[in-house]
Amino acid sequence: MKGRLTMTRFLAASHVDVATPGRSQEIILRYMAEKKIVRKVPLQVSRFLSLLEIVSQSDLIVIVPRETGELFLNTRGITVHALPFDSPTFRLRQHWHKRSHDDAAIRWLRALVHGLFRDLDAPRNPIRS
Repeated sequence: MKGRLTMTRFLAASHVDVATPGRSQEIILRYMAEKKIVRKVPLQVSRFLSLLEIVSQSDLIVIVPRETGELFLNTRGITVHALPFDSPTFRLRQHWHKRSHDDAAIRWLRALVHGLFRDLDAPRNPIRS
């Protein structure tokens, strides 16, 4: 899809949906249902790996996490757009059993994970339409 992705164009397009229960995809689908954003979904796949081939050879569009979109950017003529609506946010949390709270290896791992994800709330460069 060339040009700006407006809400009108988003709703008029046919979508391929990635059915990944319990993953980030489920969060966006629940959010759209709450906002009464209804898409035409003639195709559903179970894995992200098939999307590159499907989207590059069809008129279908897909909602993917930003990082996946950035990997697809300029690949096989695929254009990446920001969503035409605000996307949901959620708090990322770590959980562990109390008996491993003071374990040195687990503390190291928790600190590593915290360091990797602490900047997610920082403003990021939006994907250009």
